[in-house]
Amino acid sequence: ELAEKDSQLSSQDEQLDKQKKLLPELAAQLKEQQATLDQQQSDLDEKTSLLATQQKKIDNIIGVKADVIEALQKEFAKNDVSVDIDAQTGALTLNANVMFDYDQSDLGKAELANILPIYCKVLLQDDYKKYLAEIIIDGYTDTDGDYDYNLELSQRRSLAVAQYLTEIRENFLSSDEISDLQNY
Repeated sequence: ELAEKDSQLSSQDEQLDKQKKLLPELAAQLKEQQATLDQQQSDLDEKTSLLATQQKKIDNIIGVKADVIEALQKEFAKNDVSVDIDAQTGALTLNANVMFDYDQSDLGKAELANILPIYCKVLLQDDYKKYLAEIIIDGYTDTDGDYDYNLELSQRRSLAVAQYLTEIRENFLSSDEISDLQNY
């Protein structure tokens, strides 16, 4: 029985020696895994910080958009001009019947003479113009006629509005603002 215990002890000593030899390698692997984990945590912290910064920018832009929409509504109301302003986008929707005769792209300028100066005046205020990426003018038609004809008519209508805006810009914009507007 003593011989058997010596044999077991000897076997356990061999296993212990093998494990002692593996210990530095396992410690090195653990250290490497810890370094990887630390780097991943650092990357995560950096991305979390970047995400928080971007969220602040988004919140700021959303706030500015809401401020612009409110400023537009107030300015139009102050000037007793009735327009529909989309509360989500700030887009103005004007009735095509007021600006264009049926099947025509010749612009009825009276309505726009009241609206465009106010719209541009608000958008080009120092607080807002740095957030302004573009001014989009869309033209629409009814559903009469075929697609190609209506597409061409809507494009002519958009162009008529853009050209009119260019014609009257000196009436309500300074030369610096005109230069800024040309950049959009």
